[in-house]
Amino acid sequence: VNLQHFPARASDEFEAKRPPTFPPTFLYSLSWEDPREDDKYLQINPDDTVLTLTSGGCNALDLVYQGAGQVVSVDINPAQSYLLELKRAAVIRLSFEDVWKMFGDGIHPKFDELLRKEISPFLSQGTANF
Repeated sequence: VNLQHFPARASDEFEAKRPPTFPPTFLYSLSWEDPREDDKYLQINPDDTVLTLTSGGCNALDLVYQGAGQVVSVDINPAQSYLLELKRAAVIRLSFEDVWKMFGDGIHPKFDELLRKEISPFLSQGTANF
C-alpha cells in the first residue's frame, strides 16, 4: 500500500474554529477497538470509503492497509489529527525500526533529528507546530 496516495493533513481551518475552552492536547491517544475483529465484519475493499474516528491514528492507517479506497478520519481534538499526520509521514519516510522506536517503544534517541530532517518538511504547518 502506498500511503502517499492517501493524503493526511490536519485541518488548520478546523483548528481555528476550535472552541477556546477545548485544550489543544490529547484527550485520549488510543482506542481499544481491535482492527482484526473489524476486518471480519467490514470486509474492506477498494470500492469502500470508510469514516473513522482518528483517535491515535492506528485504526485509520490500518484501514488503508486493509485496502479501503478512501479513509476519512475525523476527531474533535485537533491533536489527534496532528498525531495521525505525523505517523503517516513517519511510516512513509522512516525505516520500520525507527517508526517502532518512536511509536511502539515511545522513545527514539534521534527523534529530534529525524523530525527535523526527515519528517517536518512533509507536514502541514499545524502539525509541524504541534
